[in-house]
Amino acid sequence: EKRTVILESYRSTNSNSVNNRMVEPFHLQLAEDTLQAFDCEKIENRHYRISRITRVKILDEPWKYEGHHNILRTDPFRIVSNNQVSVHLRLSVGACNELMERYPLTKSYIMETENPDYFDFQCEVNDKYLGLSNFVLGYFMLGIEVIAPDSLRNHLGKIISSYSFRLI
Repeated sequence: EKRTVILESYRSTNSNSVNNRMVEPFHLQLAEDTLQAFDCEKIENRHYRISRITRVKILDEPWKYEGHHNILRTDPFRIVSNNQVSVHLRLSVGACNELMERYPLTKSYIMETENPDYFDFQCEVNDKYLGLSNFVLGYFMLGIEVIAPDSLRNHLGKIISSYSFRLI
């Protein structure tokens, strides 16, 4: 109906608060628990987790910003970016289980290999590797091999070399 709504008592991680949001909803992804909408106060497109919305109040107010509605790509780590790169990882059984359990949207990108003890993960992710880096660095000891791209290997290498560990 192209009407403005109020997302009542939206629980935001970014602002660490619970507030009402006046938005123009234009793209709903139930499986990903995501609503893309134009925030009428911030004057920008935003992603909202459906599970964080208490209630939706439909207003009689028609959309004002339809020309600004722009569907943005979201990767399986729930990072919003139209700048994405293709990645390929080889995962042990344990790493595969952790990936699917911590990031359920990755499940559809995991494929069996000839070796039943390993799985391939191939998909497009944000070009800053947010989410993916945390997973790889947090669970590399379970058995994660970066097949491609080299830019991911370089990115992870820079993070590791910047760490400073001190034993007390």
